Amino acid sequence: MRAPLAFRPAAVLVILSSCIAALPCTPVHAAHNPYGVHLLPVGGADIEKHLTWAHTLVGDGGHVKCLFMGIDARTTKPQDDWVRLVQGIYDRNMIPVLRLAGHYGEGGWVKPEADAPGDYSSVAKAVQAVVAGLPRKEAVPLYVEVWNEPNLDLEWSGQASAQEYAEFLVDVYAALKALGDDRIQVLNGATALDAEFVRAMFQKVPASVRAFDVWGSHPYPQNHPPEYNIHDRTARYPDGTIDGYRLELAVLGESGRPDTKVMITETGYVLGNQTYAGEGYPLIDEQRRADYIMRACRDYWSKWPEVLAVFPFIFCDAAGGWRGFEWVYPDSGTDENGWPTKRHLQYDYIAKLAKPNDPTGGISGRLLEPTSKQPAAGVRLSLDDGVQRVVTDVFGNFLFAQIEPGTHTVSLESPGLIAEAWEPFEVQAGQNAVRDLPVRPRAWAQLEGTVREAASDRPLARAFLRLWPDGQTKESGPLGQFIFPQLLPGEYELAASLPGYGPARNTGIGVRSGQRVSAFLHLGPLPLGLKGGNLLTNCGFEEGSADDPIIAWSSLDGQPHPQVLQREEELVHGGTAALAMHLPRERAEWTVWQATDYNSAKPGTVYAAGAWVAAEDLPGGRCRAKIALRCLTNAGEGVGQAEKAAELSLTGRWQALVVTLTAPERSQRLQILLTAEGAGGLIVFDDTCAGEAA
Repeated sequence: MRAPLAFRPAAVLVILSSCIAALPCTPVHAAHNPYGVHLLPVGGADIEKHLTWAHTLVGDGGHVKCLFMGIDARTTKPQDDWVRLVQGIYDRNMIPVLRLAGHYGEGGWVKPEADAPGDYSSVAKAVQAVVAGLPRKEAVPLYVEVWNEPNLDLEWSGQASAQEYAEFLVDVYAALKALGDDRIQVLNGATALDAEFVRAMFQKVPASVRAFDVWGSHPYPQNHPPEYNIHDRTARYPDGTIDGYRLELAVLGESGRPDTKVMITETGYVLGNQTYAGEGYPLIDEQRRADYIMRACRDYWSKWPEVLAVFPFIFCDAAGGWRGFEWVYPDSGTDENGWPTKRHLQYDYIAKLAKPNDPTGGISGRLLEPTSKQPAAGVRLSLDDGVQRVVTDVFGNFLFAQIEPGTHTVSLESPGLIAEAWEPFEVQAGQNAVRDLPVRPRAWAQLEGTVREAASDRPLARAFLRLWPDGQTKESGPLGQFIFPQLLPGEYELAASLPGYGPARNTGIGVRSGQRVSAFLHLGPLPLGLKGGNLLTNCGFEEGSADDPIIAWSSLDGQPHPQVLQREEELVHGGTAALAMHLPRERAEWTVWQATDYNSAKPGTVYAAGAWVAAEDLPGGRCRAKIALRCLTNAGEGVGQAEKAAELSLTGRWQALVVTLTAPERSQRLQILLTAEGAGGLIVFDDTCAGEAA
């Protein structure tokens, strides 16, 4: 480790101009590996298993991001846990990316304290001391991210300032470059895709254009698939893409920093997201998330030369605030191969891909009917006559992992399909051989049925239906009827929606070659009418599973509580599922909640929320259900609340809970809370809604 140089603020411009041309040093690994993990816990007994899981996922030369917080002018060295964690990353042949941060105060992050306006010398020196005291490895970079999302008020003492952050970044960059070690590479604190904030930084503090080596960015695609992107000019909304960072790179190019390398220090898909449902893109569930993130990594990010590393948020959410994003369940163990024993599907898909430094390769692609492009789901495939066998997922994906380099054949094990001229795959170490395989049915299948109102059983016309995985859409006819002809044999998911009603979703609809299958969907009316539609995601609890029945919702502590919160498939108001709260025998209160998108509420507007609720098996004959509607700031601060409660005593009878609230000043979001209170029994919620009152 080289001795640190003295930090002199007067030398800032000299250091910037002399260092900016230096490229990140080349790691000792044979090939660049862009796969990354975000965030690892910093200390504690579990850090070893987290490091093991991370390496199993990203492989040699992969990247690991960590948060080191609490840095201020009084900091003189790194904490012992920080040193151990960085060394542990190096020991496993991975590359550390460190997000440095200050203190988290009441309601948000506290901005760094300036010595004088525009002078952050003391905090910059503290950052220098932290980085100087961390381990380094020969020919391997140490990436340092200077704070996080400074364009958000929440991250900068309640008032974001492009000028202040730019001044801070300049001083920290100079301090780190004064260490004289070109392995240390500096990233800006990535913005939440805010090109105007970036432009303001460069205009107000021109030196900030040269105050980073690599650009950090947070492009979240919401529920857009990876093929919806800026590179391919397929994006109507470029800020909702996997390459939204290009909006910021355009500003860098205008400002004299073309061809800057990028680290996507946050991205990913959250369960339940349906931001762009109006464009026809479906809600993110486990299977769709795994498909999207796998193809984003395999087919796009790893192919774009400007991308150094990608860190999907969040690896393992022990605190419980971001469960919808996580890759590994916090209570997971580790198996004999280094895999977490309790993991989300996206972990499996990425772990099975070949990484650039692997001694083996991978084979993947989709099974498709070549004319209609329908994917064939639930089909068994064999590699080299049985060396490996896989079953295609609902999108027709297949993944064969850890294959020795050479020529390999994939064969079909399905009596209902015919393989069309499949050529062998040539596999190379560290690479994924990707090809779609064409199949034709021996005979087409057909799916038909009707859409009806749940309570009255009357047919519902003009309901919107979408069939997955092939993506066909239809409207139900005057008698609620629909038909999807010419389907491949396999498994399908059918979803229906209609304004004023909760959604319905049937999964696992299996059809065989030449078969005619019937399916029926029953929609439950919402408890009230709204202007502009329902702002809630997964409002009917249709999306989910026995393992995670509250996709897009959360308990108060962020934990799943499977003994209490369960998927209900018998007592439902509409669709095929509802949320059940199984109350313990001792009197207790349980709540789930959901917040609407940022800036979805405006002061002075009247909002309403509603839910249907029913009860069963009440030992005392009664319980209490409640709905609450809160107005929040974007930072989560409550600024107003109203609630409505009801006593439940009649088993199985549905009743509506409705509450209204005029949004007070500073309102930016809505929060809806569903609560059950009692001693034993089953309380069921279904077909919820929230939005502007009609």
